[in-house]
Amino acid sequence: FWIAIEGKKPWSVAGNSVFQKAEKWTTNHDKSEVEGHLGAFILRRRNQQYGIEAVTTIFVPNTDDFVELMKISVTNISDKPISFKSYSATAIFRRHADNFRDHRQVTTMFQKTFIEEHGVRVKPTIVHDEHGHTVNNTNYAVLGFECNGDKPTEIWPLMVDFIGEGGSLDNPEAICKNLAAPTYNPDEIHGREAIAAMRYGDKTLDPGETANYIILHGITDVVDDIKRWKDNFGNDTLFEKNLKETIQFWNGVSNSVNFNTVDKNFDNWTKWVTFQ
Repeated sequence: FWIAIEGKKPWSVAGNSVFQKAEKWTTNHDKSEVEGHLGAFILRRRNQQYGIEAVTTIFVPNTDDFVELMKISVTNISDKPISFKSYSATAIFRRHADNFRDHRQVTTMFQKTFIEEHGVRVKPTIVHDEHGHTVNNTNYAVLGFECNGDKPTEIWPLMVDFIGEGGSLDNPEAICKNLAAPTYNPDEIHGREAIAAMRYGDKTLDPGETANYIILHGITDVVDDIKRWKDNFGNDTLFEKNLKETIQFWNGVSNSVNFNTVDKNFDNWTKWVTFQ
């Protein structure tokens, strides 16, 4: 997830931009920490020069859906208003690592890519490996939502159009040059390296104000599940509801067996083993 403030280098909430990496061993580097909960993890990252803090919460909900949910909360920690553009970008590989290394070209050609209302869906036509070729029925989707459920303003389904020719995911051309997403003929995006890159509405935050975004990664054999995911997970209220229920579930599982020894750190560690 990226924040682009006019006059400043693009900023990654995960610290993955080339510019943040270059500052890693200087006094200007980001401050960050990871917070673990049974069922969820939280990354906090702040940059005083930019005047922003991002809190990323990620978890797999306690439902039958094969989805992972991520919420990014961007807060203005400065003493003046801050205007920015925001982007999310998730590469969609939709095959296991061996195919990605050994059969990247052909497994890319044998896929279909679709622009959905809230993101991108990729469906390989076959499963290809050394054992043979079989028909594939699985869809891989990434969806983006603003806090109230609004859809992204622009979507890039092709990797090359977002990162640029010879570009990379730690310095995407579309963000650095503030490029608009191309207009696609639906058939021209099949058989090419896919990404779910999305731009959201421009924001101006007053000091202390926060903007929230929801990203969903999902796998399904039923395309209609995408609409159901939107209805079940696609806004800030639904995210918080599912997060609370998931943490409650895993706390219940972990508390089913308790250890009490002289070493309280060990006792706490055993809960994480249960969770794992």
